[in-house]
Amino acid sequence: MAADAVIIADNSTVSLNIANAQCASLQIGLNGGSSAGSGTIVFNLNSQLTVSGAVTIGGLAGNNRKGTITMAAGGTLLANSLTFSEGGNGGDEVNSLTQGIGSTVTVSGAVTINQPGSDNFTHSWNVNNGTATVGGLINFAGTNSTASRIGQIAITTGTLNANGGIAFAGATPTTKVITIATGTLNIGGSGIATSSGGTLTTTAGTVDYNGSAAQVVGGYSYGNLTLSGGGEKTLAGAASVSGTLTLTDGNLVTATGVLLTLGTVASASGGSKDSFIDGPMAKTGSTAFTFDVGDAGIYAPVGITALVGSSTFTAEYFRATPTDPNDFVGSIDHISGVEYWDVAGGVSASVILSWRASSSVTNLPSLTVAHYAGSTWQDRGNASTTGNAAAGTITSNSVTTFSPFTLASTLGGAFNPLPVELLSFTAQKKSKGVLLEWETATEVNNAFFQVERSLNGKEFDVISKVEGVGNSDITQSYQLLDENPGSGINYYRLKQVDFDGAFEYHPIVSVDMGPIKEASLQLFPNPSIDKVTVILPSEVEGEADLVIYNALGQLVKTTTIDLVKGNNNTELDIRDLAKGRYTMVVNYGGQRLTQAPLMIQK
Repeated sequence: MAADAVIIADNSTVSLNIANAQCASLQIGLNGGSSAGSGTIVFNLNSQLTVSGAVTIGGLAGNNRKGTITMAAGGTLLANSLTFSEGGNGGDEVNSLTQGIGSTVTVSGAVTINQPGSDNFTHSWNVNNGTATVGGLINFAGTNSTASRIGQIAITTGTLNANGGIAFAGATPTTKVITIATGTLNIGGSGIATSSGGTLTTTAGTVDYNGSAAQVVGGYSYGNLTLSGGGEKTLAGAASVSGTLTLTDGNLVTATGVLLTLGTVASASGGSKDSFIDGPMAKTGSTAFTFDVGDAGIYAPVGITALVGSSTFTAEYFRATPTDPNDFVGSIDHISGVEYWDVAGGVSASVILSWRASSSVTNLPSLTVAHYAGSTWQDRGNASTTGNAAAGTITSNSVTTFSPFTLASTLGGAFNPLPVELLSFTAQKKSKGVLLEWETATEVNNAFFQVERSLNGKEFDVISKVEGVGNSDITQSYQLLDENPGSGINYYRLKQVDFDGAFEYHPIVSVDMGPIKEASLQLFPNPSIDKVTVILPSEVEGEADLVIYNALGQLVKTTTIDLVKGNNNTELDIRDLAKGRYTMVVNYGGQRLTQAPLMIQK
């Protein structure tokens, strides 16, 4: 049976009672021929069927050609692929797979759920209380806009592992439906593609986006939402959580108008440097709440407490220089130059800001919360603090107006130095090299700047150290001439170092010094059979790509090498290339460094 193609049709029902049944493919329900008609297979307790190829439920056309798989008593189905056929017009077109407690369905490849070919029918995969795992994409196919032609997956208390992700075709979301009662849907792959084409409905169920690479999170109303797996997640549309948001591993990127909103009784847990909301998020209610927000790889939660009523609050963290950092009034001596939070709400509340080592907090009693009131930063008090200089929180007095907030200090000098604020950093090509210029608005505890250069934007070398002024509340200007830049694009960055050794990198700037001098490329032996030695004198150093094209100009091989200044000898294995004429090109820093013809003989 393992090599046989099995067809169940002609209104037949097959009952499976053994644990080692096998076949090459399985067609349930068939159109055309003398055996046309519907088909059913029933899995009994402890039964198992392994299908090395495709399982197809329902005939491809015609009436009364439905396919049914029933696993209410348990059983296991293993298959390479699974398809719910569209079916024809009219007749009984309900194709279904119904699982029960103890049942398992494992599909190593893709699952396709087509819209029915007739109105008022639904093709259903009822996972119910069972377990299902799909290695490939689950694709809801069909673009018919008729609302009564539905393809659906229903999970009651069971689990569906969609390891390859989910895609919804078309633009009628009510025709492609996933419903979860209290069960779990784990989504891998790229998440839910084209989420606007389908509907995902949960009550008390859990959806876990667990991909290790980039994923799209659908804009739906979730019961419980979990982010895990480490891959960056991007919210495709406005979404809400009524239960628990669990942050395990991986950030969720949101944007204005594409918010994640937590409901009145919703909660959040697990926020950390490994998992936070990168963008704005919202919370509705009247109780204290911590927004697990961050930016630029920094986890910087902000909270609200002592609300005087119910409102929807939004919060977002920015790792950037606040507006008008030198315009403050009252008891404020200085504010942070590198971070701030936008917090907005409709009722009075106290705001809780957080800090970490990079915030440069040293003295908690003189720390305060500053609020930007449209033109100046104003002191909103220090009602309480937690933690120490390494990490902690500060709670403001009650505030009635919102917008940006940041950390500030009522004392100067060594008290809460807060980071150096960089106003600008530029690189300009000059006749004698590259002129680097930068300005700071404030400096506290600033020992020196370390200037670094790279020819590939990845690996940096120190070229100079420029002393800082230590402490300053006025603009300071610096410059450095790099008299030995490389050819092509040069990348520069500043490393600001405090007296205590703490440091921070500032954004990279670049300057193009013009074409790289073409090198002389030699290939030996040439013609070659299985190996060729690449001889390349170079005036630059860093990563370069050896790229080989065939006579049609098609890329056939790429190898990365590390160039050093002077002579470079690299042996390249070419046994995988056929006999013929080729061209080897050396690319460096986005530019062609040199090229040479290559003949291969076999």
